[in-house]
Amino acid sequence: MVDIERIEGKRLSEVLDHLVSEKTLVKVCLPAKDYTHLTLILGTEKVKGKNYFSIDLTDELVDIFNSQVVEELMFEFNGPDKVTYRFTTADTITKLGRVLVRFPDVIERIQKRSNFRIKTEPGTLAVFRWEGRKHKLRIENISLGGLYGLTANPQPETLKVGDLLTRVEIAFPVSDQCVLITIEKAVIRRVEHGKRAGRNAYAMEFIEIDRDSRQLLTRQIYDLQRNYLKRRIKF
Repeated sequence: MVDIERIEGKRLSEVLDHLVSEKTLVKVCLPAKDYTHLTLILGTEKVKGKNYFSIDLTDELVDIFNSQVVEELMFEFNGPDKVTYRFTTADTITKLGRVLVRFPDVIERIQKRSNFRIKTEPGTLAVFRWEGRKHKLRIENISLGGLYGLTANPQPETLKVGDLLTRVEIAFPVSDQCVLITIEKAVIRRVEHGKRAGRNAYAMEFIEIDRDSRQLLTRQIYDLQRNYLKRRIKF
């Protein structure tokens, strides 16, 4: 499942400003020429009242711009939230060492929901039983397909890759309450011993979850995403 969010107006400017400040590599494509190149967005400016951003003009891009009229450019990059952003635009002005490109009307944020992992709030736990003992993981990130977390205490664990867990209870702290979600079956996919302060880290994949629990998990992930974007990045 792919979800596309449209970024426009002030938020659009904030995205481009972030690319400049973080020196984020962006992929620029010329669809008509079947050409792709990595570049940097150097800054933003106004020309005759219109907003432009500038990109680094490499030797390859010089040849492209000199050999034809560029009607459309497509840009793509990964944001700090590990999600793909994409936009198309035209109207370029070539200057010494750089190209000015007209701001797009919209930037698309393209998210594959099933694979998207989001950082959890402190206190988010996974609780399950293994070999007759209760185990707790402090969840660091989660998706609809699985989670990654560290043991709550620095104690030896016997879990290994391929072990099957049943009825994993996930507790999300929400205000002064707790949202509980049950994963019927999960399998350990990765084990990292002594990852942090003597604690082991585990990545598990959800292989059986009922419809109601999946819907509730989806809602929690959406809420985490919205809160993350509000706090950490302006776009």
